[in-house]
Amino acid sequence: MDQQHHDYDIAVIGSGIGGSSLGMILARHGLRVIIFEAKSHPRFAIGESMILETSETMRALAEWFDVPELAYFSSENYFNFIGTSHGVKRHFSYLHHEEGKPQQIDHALQAVIPRQPHGHELHLYRQDVDSYLTTCAVRYGATVLQNTPITQIALTETGVTLTTHRGAHYSAAYVVDAGGYKSLIADQFNLRDHDLRTHSRGLFTHMVGVPDF
Repeated sequence: MDQQHHDYDIAVIGSGIGGSSLGMILARHGLRVIIFEAKSHPRFAIGESMILETSETMRALAEWFDVPELAYFSSENYFNFIGTSHGVKRHFSYLHHEEGKPQQIDHALQAVIPRQPHGHELHLYRQDVDSYLTTCAVRYGATVLQNTPITQIALTETGVTLTTHRGAHYSAAYVVDAGGYKSLIADQFNLRDHDLRTHSRGLFTHMVGVPDF
């Protein structure tokens, strides 16, 4: 598709799993789709751990909308389709820690993921997944602009106008913000509730060479 054409049916902000999958489906069925990615692939992303509900959804979307690539990122039985950079997840582990004390075995829980009927769940290497699905969206006809952050969204009588960091304007009948916690729509239209009801925190890290315990 000609990237100079600035009028689209659907504009998608973000080309992670959600944004690129939606772009694939819509383009597959004939809509003019443009996807904006603030960075460029391959790039770091979190959210690697599949669960049963997500895997079932990916398989269902693949069948309903005739986009078979989506099923590749569901469960272990599709592992050979996606390469060895991903892993197989066989359980969830929960460990309770008390400051200054060794780990107690009776404060640990492993929830086993059943292998039937589709195999264990997958643990995805997101930079490969996101890059692949974005490429698939292009193959189905979507326009993808990388290194193109959106700075402003304006609602119009016929849809929306999106402005890039370079001042270019793109119009669409609908916009989908798949930017995750950095959602431009949520920030611009003040849709977030910042009055947290808890004092908890979430942390993440990635490690190699961790011994069994």
